[in-house]
Amino acid sequence: MQLLQATANAQTAWMTTVNHLEAACDEVWLARMWEVEHLENQYRACQDQLFSYLKKSIAF
Repeated sequence: MQLLQATANAQTAWMTTVNHLEAACDEVWLARMWEVEHLENQYRACQDQLFSYLKKSIAF
């Protein structure tokens, strides 16, 4: 259950940052791109863990 919540939180943080950057000026956008990449990577890692867990639980 914690992994599901972590995945949802990571997605929310990532998408909130993306939406904020869409409305920001170019300087802010450029300065925060690393944050977007980090949040996306965190979300993808949570998804990978979740899928791995589900795959293992289905296989057994």
